[in-house]
Amino acid sequence: MAPAKSRKPRFALVGSDSLKGKEILSVLNAKKFPLASFEFYDPDVEQEFSKLGQFRHEPKVIHALTPAALEGLDLVFLAADARTVHAAAREARVIVGQGFVREKKTLASVGFFFGAADAAEAVLKGRLAGLDSVRAAHIRSVDDLYASRCKALGVKPEKAGPTKDETRLAGLVPVRTEKMGGLMSMWNLRDELRKLDYQPPPSIRMAERELRNFIDGERSVLDIRDAASAEYEPLDLLEVEKWVGIQERLGLVTIKKK
Repeated sequence: MAPAKSRKPRFALVGSDSLKGKEILSVLNAKKFPLASFEFYDPDVEQEFSKLGQFRHEPKVIHALTPAALEGLDLVFLAADARTVHAAAREARVIVGQGFVREKKTLASVGFFFGAADAAEAVLKGRLAGLDSVRAAHIRSVDDLYASRCKALGVKPEKAGPTKDETRLAGLVPVRTEKMGGLMSMWNLRDELRKLDYQPPPSIRMAERELRNFIDGERSVLDIRDAASAEYEPLDLLEVEKWVGIQERLGLVTIKKK
């Protein structure tokens, strides 16, 4: 029997502009290591094809960093520099947190089938509590990696915790009105929207449908931002607040306080 051919690995680099990223590129360029693919990502990129790099004398698009982007890869080099390491750590916590939020909602939904089965409900509660423990362990892993990276970069780690804007917007919840419908209702509002002279940045425009979907009367502005960021790419919280404010001015939502 002929020996099976070895599969070429798929690599990715986060932070190609940093000193560490350039060092990694230099080594891989020199070694001519056989690769199936090698993709570049940058937490600061908002619009596709807005930034280019180079690898082995060929141009490379530097993509926005999203959770789905890194799926199926064999090796990811994390080379964030002092300028981006703090933001990268915050977004990593968001992605981990949102993953467990969705996992808990999915698991909790099976309670619909239990009825009055107390034993089954107790098992479900135990499983949900177990997810909280696993989430905490994953967040600690992110924090440990962040601390190690800060040490290597010679910068002081920032204390994990909400900013003033995050605290403020965690207390504001958009609630849909009857005026908010589907795509056609937004089309009918195009003249009103034009009068507001609002042009969302590309990242908000790309995530707009999901931002609207996440308005459920329970999620805060911060929750909506985090949920959409986990789907697409890190969104600027104040830009999301501005977008929600436009929805309010159009009469599509009202804002309640938690």
